[in-house]
Amino acid sequence: MSATCLSHTCSDRVQTSVPLVPRRLRGEPGLLAGLIARMFREIRLRRAARTLEAMPDHLLSDIGLARGDIPDAIRNGRAWREDRR
Repeated sequence: MSATCLSHTCSDRVQTSVPLVPRRLRGEPGLLAGLIARMFREIRLRRAARTLEAMPDHLLSDIGLARGDIPDAIRNGRAWREDRR
């Protein structure tokens, strides 16, 4: 088959770099939506960190956290330990 197509089936096709299905319908957030989502996530994480940092040490101990573990626990979740009582 040659590089150019002269049949009626090829002439109907339009070559474009724009996807046929918009991103919002494919489940991918757009640039602005992704930026806003990251911004709100950061706000939630900072609010959670402030809440935990305001707690006294005995309450942090009750939930299995040390004061130095707060930033890591907020970003990555709490690591489970086998030696818990």
